Parts: sequence; C-alpha cells; structure tokens
Amino acid sequence: IGCPQGATCCNNVENLCDLPVSDILFGMVHNAMSSVDAGFYVFANHMEDPIVDSLDAGFRGLSLDLCNCNGKMQFCHGGPETGCGIGRRDPVETFGQINDWIARNPNNVVMIWLQVNDGAGDPISLEDIDTIARSVPLGNSNRAFADRLYRRDRYDYSDWPTLAELIRMEQQVLFFYMGGPDGSEEPPPGIHYFYEYGMSTHWAYASVSELRDTVMNGCQVHRRSSNRRDFFMLNDFVTEKVFGIQVKPSRAAAEEINTETFLEPLFDVCESSNGMKVNIVSVDFWRSGDLSSFVNSHNMDLVGRNTRSSATPLNDSVSPRSELPQNGLGGIKDLGFGG
Repeated sequence: IGCPQGATCCNNVENLCDLPVSDILFGMVHNAMSSVDAGFYVFANHMEDPIVDSLDAGFRGLSLDLCNCNGKMQFCHGGPETGCGIGRRDPVETFGQINDWIARNPNNVVMIWLQVNDGAGDPISLEDIDTIARSVPLGNSNRAFADRLYRRDRYDYSDWPTLAELIRMEQQVLFFYMGGPDGSEEPPPGIHYFYEYGMSTHWAYASVSELRDTVMNGCQVHRRSSNRRDFFMLNDFVTEKVFGIQVKPSRAAAEEINTETFLEPLFDVCESSNGMKVNIVSVDFWRSGDLSSFVNSHNMDLVGRNTRSSATPLNDSVSPRSELPQNGLGGIKDLGFGG
C-alpha cells in the first residue's frame, strides 16, 4: 500500500497527519538488531536485516536490546548464560541509519523501544543512552539524531502531539526505554520510560496455541503504567524451547501470526478486556505474513472514523506538503514506500 499521488500522507497513510501519535497503530520489529544478515547466526529474530528495509516496507517501530559488553555499548542479544555472545551491533551506526532514513522520508514518525539488557553485561545508565544518541554523526541528514527525539516532560498529562506537529518540529522519533533504571531516575530530554505511559502483554509464548489461548482468555497485561494509558503493546511472537530453554524465535509461527486473520480477534479481546485500543504490535520475522498491510488498513480505518466524526475536514490542520520538512526533496516519491 503506497501513498496516492498528490496526497498528504504521514506514516504511509493519507490524512493520518492530524491524528495524535497515541491514536495510531505502529507495527514494531521485535529485536530489530537481531538478524542473520547482521551476523546474528544463532537464534536470530529475523532473516533479513530490518534496519531501513523494514521501514521501507511500512513498519514504524523498532525494538532494540542495548548491552554493556565489557565497557562498550552494543545492541546485542544475550543473557547471563551467553553474555553478549549471540550477536552484536553498533548502536551509533544503527541510529545513524535510522536518522538518514528519516531525512529521506521526513513525513514519518518512528518509534524506538529500547530494552536495557543489564543481564548480558554490565549496568547501563540513562546517561549512557543519551551519550549514544548524541554521538550519532549527521551523515546524510541535516539534523542530529538526538535533536529528532520528541521531548516530553514526564509530568505532562496533555494529549500527545499529532504526526503533523512532530514532523513540523522535526522531532520524528518517539524514544522509549524499559529495564535498567526502570523509571527510577529523571530521564535526559527525549528519552522516556515506556511504563510511565503504557502497558504491554506477556511476551514468553512457546507456541501459537499458547499465545492465542492466553490472549483470547482476557488478554492479561504483563506490565502497565500506574496512572497513564497512552500506549498498549501487543507482543505477537513465539519463542520455542531448545533443551528446555525458551530461546529460539519461530519463523514458522510468524507466517501464521503476523497476519490480519490471526490478529483481529486478539485486538478485539485486548481492547474490550482492558478498555484501551492496541496501538503497538510487535513481531518477529518481519517479512513473514502481512503485518504492514494490516497496520496501514487499520490506520486508514482510523482516518475514516475521524473524518466522519469531525466537524471540519481533517486536512484543515495539516500544512501543504511544501511546508512540511523536505530537506531539499520534493514530491510524493521522496516519501518512499513509507510515505
């Protein structure tokens, strides 16, 4: 699904720009650093490298695990038994690739969900994360990666900005973390503790039937904010057991569960059971199934409902394309597949 010629699109959907970022659905690539293409040959969550390519395909969320590997910050996939040995990736380089992609496709808002993985190595502070963000070179972008992070006071209870507002501010990255300090510290600007703002379902499912049955039986929330309900993440991936240890992401399961047919009833149960709409769905093996199409269709439905309930046309609050940041690029083709 692409953006129609001459249309005003955000996150690949026409007229989505006027909706708050907390209202739309984000397709998220779980453990996006972990792919065979990137050198994670054992228990990889993806075959093809998600960084950049999954954004081109319509995903707008990337979850990443940050580890302190003997004093060097790396995206890694590991734990107490393996340390950083399953695979490593340079976070500065990775954030640079994301920043370059946004510079080429400025009418998009991307969510980064960072898991601070102290279990694989030494402790990690929020200052370490801030240093990484500020170390990203400009590359082909005219704006620093750290400056693209949306800055929100943790005591701000107002509505979240619309996609158009974030695009005009050139703060197109929603940066959340979990683990490590776990919300106990005042975060640096632009770095937000996810569980201050939202909640998520359980994540350790060993089979498709366990995932389906658990969610369909009330969609119990694994972790939640005590006072806010802005974001609701549905974890939609299966991790199989090897010698009794749950470590192997299931590619076969992804073919079945990364689909509209599988997800629609789960969304219905989660939303009715918790009184809140799912707005993040996290998957392994991003090329499997039809998740990007499902997300786009879901967001197009949101636009339709918003248009029918609005007293004024949706586009009245959206600047013409020429007024949105183009970084020297012009026309609909510059928005890429992600539009």
